[in-house]
Formats: sequence, C-alpha cells, structure tokens
Amino acid sequence: MNLEKQKANREEEPWKGPTGVLFFLNVLFYVFAYGFSVLLKFEGNPVYIDIFSMPSTSVVVFGLSFLTLSDGWFWQIITNIFLHANLAHLFGNMLFLFIYGFALEERGFSDNEIYLGFILTGILSSLVSMFFLPYTSFSLGASGAIFGLLGMIIAWAKVHRSDIWKRQVLLGILLFVFSSAQPNVNIFAHLFGLIFGYLIYFTPLFNKSLSVPQ
Repeated sequence: MNLEKQKANREEEPWKGPTGVLFFLNVLFYVFAYGFSVLLKFEGNPVYIDIFSMPSTSVVVFGLSFLTLSDGWFWQIITNIFLHANLAHLFGNMLFLFIYGFALEERGFSDNEIYLGFILTGILSSLVSMFFLPYTSFSLGASGAIFGLLGMIIAWAKVHRSDIWKRQVLLGILLFVFSSAQPNVNIFAHLFGLIFGYLIYFTPLFNKSLSVPQ
C-alpha cells in the first residue's frame, strides 16, 4: 500500500493506522498475559493474583531478563515490549504512544516505518539496558519503544524544521527526567530508546522526504 493511500485510510479510520494497531496489541497482550497466570492458578499452581497488577508469573515468563534468556526464553526479546506491570503502567505508556504515534503519522511516516521504529527501538533499548541492571532483574513495558518514537520525532525535527529542534530536545529531556523519577523504572531503556530512535531515522530504512505539517 502506497503512502498516499495509507494517509487517506488514517484520516477515514485513525484507529486502523499503526498507532491504533500498536495500542490494541499492547492492551490485548496485557489481557493475554494476565489470563495466562489466571489459567495457571485454576490448574492448581501456586500463582498469586492481584486484580490491579500483572502476576509475577507472567512477568517472569514474558518479561526480559538475562537470567531467563540464558535458558533459551528468546521470545522475551519481543514480549517484554508489550508487557506492563499494572494498569497505570499500561495507561501511561498508551497515552504517550498516542501522542508520539499520531505525531509520526501526521509527519508522513509510513505504517511500516512506525512499526519498525517501535519494534526495533523497543528490542534494542531493553536488551542494552539489561547490561546496566542486576542479572536477575526483569525489564517490561513499551516505554523504551515510545522513547524511540520520540527520538524519531526529534531527528525529523532536526532535518525538517530547525525552529522546533530545540523544543523537541527539551521535551525529550523533560519527559526522561519526569518518567525516570518514578519508582521501579528502567531509566536505561528510556535513554537508549531515545538514542536509538534518533539514530535509526538516519538509516536507509526511513524515508527522509517526509511532509511538514502546517
């Protein structure tokens, strides 16, 4: 599907664009991961269930840790991006997904570019961050990927509109500081997500001749 048709489809049904799809994937995976632990409990396994938080069993199975990766649980490289610790964690990340995802759509990024940016920065930021955390730590959440989207916006702003370049950088710094002040936050995933998002924009994977919203 060409970019012009993608733009037209987004205008008619914005929820079917990449931002809407990523939102639904995150919500659906939250339900799936929570249900996974509930089913284990019904089967008689000693699983603690809290209605407001993701059960620790699901965190161990779907979160990312060198402890479990060393046992061959490689699916965690992907699943950790879509796993969230609780509903507040999910809500906060989805709010910023809307902000930055729709901003990228408005600036003419294709569906594939947004999906690729989200997945690549999510994988890279979570993996690299693990080198700065204890071996038994678990990383989860879409925040590294969302900071990656912000990094892509900053790179776009630098190339296309120098007048908002400094404001975009300041926004990224403020968001990093604010989010990093919260408890149990993987600040390294945030930092590397921002860096990788900025850098991948300058690779051949992305079209640099994008529109400038009025």
